[in-house]
Amino acid sequence: MRTHRWGKKSEARQILVIASAIAIGSRAGYEHVFNYVPAEGQISFAAGSTSFVGAWSFGCIVSPDVCRYAKKPTHVAVGAPVAVAVGLFGLELIGIMTAQATRESGFVPATAALGLGVLRFVCAIFCVWTTQDNNIYSAGLALQNVLTDTRMEGKVKHAVMASVIAVAAAVFAAVGAVKFLLPVTQTLSILLPPVPGLIIAEHYVIKRSKEEKTINWVAIITWGLSTAIGYIALQNSFLIPVVISRGASFLLYIILSKVLDNRLNKE
Repeated sequence: MRTHRWGKKSEARQILVIASAIAIGSRAGYEHVFNYVPAEGQISFAAGSTSFVGAWSFGCIVSPDVCRYAKKPTHVAVGAPVAVAVGLFGLELIGIMTAQATRESGFVPATAALGLGVLRFVCAIFCVWTTQDNNIYSAGLALQNVLTDTRMEGKVKHAVMASVIAVAAAVFAAVGAVKFLLPVTQTLSILLPPVPGLIIAEHYVIKRSKEEKTINWVAIITWGLSTAIGYIALQNSFLIPVVISRGASFLLYIILSKVLDNRLNKE
């Protein structure tokens, strides 16, 4: 069943990517892509990379919600990079090329300009059916964690939570609120990237699990400092702020754990 669902998702993506690549060459011409020059006043490289890489960071953070069902760790180690490099990157790359070729920033008008409106609609149904269920599932788990230690803990079924999230997402898209996503994405792209740095440092370097602790003060301090570093890098358009904040969280957590762990995270 899992293989069958993955197949439908993969095939829908591949069909849309191949069809878009052909349509760009036949209808718009690849010269529009290769000769594209951003207009004045568009976002900086730092801001663009923050939004782009930050979205990937979010995907990496929530991927264990689904990857934990893999039979072996090696399946995740092999499957996840291939899925990202071939599937996700390919889809996003062709999306960028479609926008450049048609000069349309919206997904719907860009694919319509290439004559792919019907195909896009069909593929979108399959992608939502097999892809967004993972995102809804992860969001439901996050909200269940929010309800932990409250009077609502255990009283809201996960199916109900997932249904509410799905309806809210549909309404969000229907009212055109997607246009307000860039500031939200950039904010999350500053807040989230330090988290993987903390996890990697904890697991591979510190090797002292804080799972049983109510609050890991060293992690919170590190996250705050790393977020500030990423924000400063973004404001000054310095390199790729997401990478800087993640590297900072990795190094700071190791250093601060040695200095403050025994004082702030006492048993």
